[in-house]
Amino acid sequence: MPQNPDSAHSPENFPATLSRWLLAVGLGSLLLRFWIAVTFPISGDEAFFYWWGVYPDWGYSDHPPMVGWLIALMRATLGDSIWSIRLPVVLLPLALGAALWWAFKPVDRVRAAWAVLFFWLAPLNWLNMLITTDTPLIFWSALSVAALLRAERREQLDRAAYGLYALSGLFLGCAFLSKYFSVVLGFAYLVYFVLYRRQRLAALALLVLCALPGPAINIAYNMSHGWSNIMFNLYNRNEAELFEWRKPLLYIVTIAYLITPAALWLAVKYRKALMAAAQAQRLLACLVVVPLLFFALLSAKKVIGLHWVLSFYPFGFAFLAFALPADKLKTCAKGMAVFAGLHVLVVAGLYMTTLDNWKNTKLYPQ
Repeated sequence: MPQNPDSAHSPENFPATLSRWLLAVGLGSLLLRFWIAVTFPISGDEAFFYWWGVYPDWGYSDHPPMVGWLIALMRATLGDSIWSIRLPVVLLPLALGAALWWAFKPVDRVRAAWAVLFFWLAPLNWLNMLITTDTPLIFWSALSVAALLRAERREQLDRAAYGLYALSGLFLGCAFLSKYFSVVLGFAYLVYFVLYRRQRLAALALLVLCALPGPAINIAYNMSHGWSNIMFNLYNRNEAELFEWRKPLLYIVTIAYLITPAALWLAVKYRKALMAAAQAQRLLACLVVVPLLFFALLSAKKVIGLHWVLSFYPFGFAFLAFALPADKLKTCAKGMAVFAGLHVLVVAGLYMTTLDNWKNTKLYPQ
């Protein structure tokens, strides 16, 4: 992964205002997430997954077991309460920010910090506090990518490099035990190595080998339980799906919302800079482009849920942080901050209502 031209590695070059932004956004979003987590009623999906944590097993009816194991861990260590069960997702953006920083700090300290800030400014990272199968998926996926990025920085395939590739594979296996969307991440890895790093296919083989225990556990469970996970995810929920124009259009709107208007506008305006960054940061580009194209194809027949793409979400902001001109990074952050602030105001307004006010809406039964 080549160095960025305006790389700044020394602490003296690290902007003090950026540090203050990170502190304010990180702490502010953490407090808001925690407040929502302890006050918001438990959702139907969370109630479903809660019982997975009460009865830990090697698998469950529709998804791999990782979220059940996570809930079981939280119940055993911090007690049986809503806040303890939701604590992992409350802390998740901080963990992902740390992973982004660790992955990109050797390339450029300042742009790595901007990547963390952009990701923390995304509205979902202010509001999301629901513990679901996506929680461990996002966590393990980010760790896998971070380890792979660090491995790719090693000039030689030495012991440290092989150790990082092995870690990346281990984390990918854990992601597979969280949700099957981890397969898309593995496919992005394959595309990257085949197109750009054929000389390191042995490292990819090690990565895959270390990831295999995850699928092995899931396959063993499915073999003795009527292949329930496969039936649910590949057949039962897809057999009646047909092409509709609204589905790909909805996918485009979803991606535009997730990117945020300010970031999207700057990405379009400086698209030549993004193309140049894709050549300099090929692994990062694959982690963004491959999932986008995969879900775009899938959107022809399926409605792509907003949460489907979240395990790739941090890398889009990292790519943006390394692609935009240096003098536009603060502009992007300010625009994203305004967008996040609007969401916070909406949440504040919602908290001024009561459940009785929602009885006649479609959301109430959920």
